[in-house]
Amino acid sequence: ITQEEDAVRTLVLEPDGHAGIRFKAGQFAWMSVRGTPYTLERNPYSFSSSDREFGELAFTIKEAGDFSSKIKDLDQSTPVFLEGPYGAFTLSDDATGAFFVAGGIGITPFMSMLRSARDLQDQREFILIYANSDEDSIVFRDELDALQKDLNLDISHVLSDPRPGWEGEEGYIDADLIEKHRRYKEGCEYFVCAPDALMDVVETTIARW
Repeated sequence: ITQEEDAVRTLVLEPDGHAGIRFKAGQFAWMSVRGTPYTLERNPYSFSSSDREFGELAFTIKEAGDFSSKIKDLDQSTPVFLEGPYGAFTLSDDATGAFFVAGGIGITPFMSMLRSARDLQDQREFILIYANSDEDSIVFRDELDALQKDLNLDISHVLSDPRPGWEGEEGYIDADLIEKHRRYKEGCEYFVCAPDALMDVVETTIARW
């Protein structure tokens, strides 16, 4: 278990008695811990690791409820059960690029996509608009900076409560900001993982393109 920013932790699992789960970046699995997989106390979490890393799996989880608050108390002997993978929130092989909009912990599936793209030496164009409250809330900030050196990746951070001197975008993601950073290309695919209000803004905006 690795502490990320704020109340966010990354849980890395290794397979026990099998070769592991194969998934595609952007997918998720249902997770339950301790005792038995046959329980109603399970939650869906997106994979945050590259889908090229066979064996170990990573999930980045924000403490926001009874289940997620238990993650920090797990030890290395705790069995974790996964059911999956599920979901079609994935980048097509024939897409010309991707336009990502993330809010807070919604960065998780995009980290899996970007890490996978790095491992595949994928040089398609990736655009990420990432909203947080302040700089301390930006999960994976250093790694995102590093990924810009390996990928054709443009990142725009948007903070609603920035410190004085912040040089990125301020306020909230709206239609004007999305239009400012878009670079439309035929075959590009669009993804948003964020609170409902931001999802509505993004969907309404890109539907006009």
